[in-house]
Amino acid sequence: MAEEDRTAGGMWLAEVLLPLALPGTLTYRVPDGLVAEVAVGAGVTVPLGRRRATGFIAGLRRGEPPPAVAERLRDVIGVARDETPLEPAFVRFLVGAARYYFAPPGEALRVAFPRTARGTIPRRRFVLPGRPPAEGERLGTRQRALLAALSAQGEMAQAEATRELGATPAVLRALAARGLVRFEEREPVDPFAEGTGEPAPTPAPTPAQ
Repeated sequence: MAEEDRTAGGMWLAEVLLPLALPGTLTYRVPDGLVAEVAVGAGVTVPLGRRRATGFIAGLRRGEPPPAVAERLRDVIGVARDETPLEPAFVRFLVGAARYYFAPPGEALRVAFPRTARGTIPRRRFVLPGRPPAEGERLGTRQRALLAALSAQGEMAQAEATRELGATPAVLRALAARGLVRFEEREPVDPFAEGTGEPAPTPAPTPAQ
């Protein structure tokens, strides 16, 4: 794109490919201060709900967004300088491969670059035991069930506690207020990153070997 086109007036819109199972890209407005820095294939940080996510620009155009989108349009936060830009041809390949296999394009990106998904996947919240309950302390059925499970296994993902034991947010808040449980948020584990998995045990040789 010519430099004079980059700096001309008008609204620049970026189609951002995120490593999520979305049906397509998400549209963001490019602030004037970033127009000269972005290009197809550039890694960018964008708002996603209440958090930030990292993706790659799959398309860049100047124009007006559809009226239904205009009011909800959000700005690109900045260029993700720790992400190596992708070749535009490779971005087109990812989108084309996803279309060929009837898969979300973000899944193709996640398979190609699993580390990119780490900043996009929400952190997991775990429930851990707090102080032991006092003798005769009044507890509800679900509260007792959760404390028994924590005593047996040491910790439990909050989603699992809610699904299997009926530990609703209200139940958890009540226990936390009394110091009976505490919470811990953890980053998702990247199974492709070095050092994140336990090495497979070496099988013992058989007598025949």
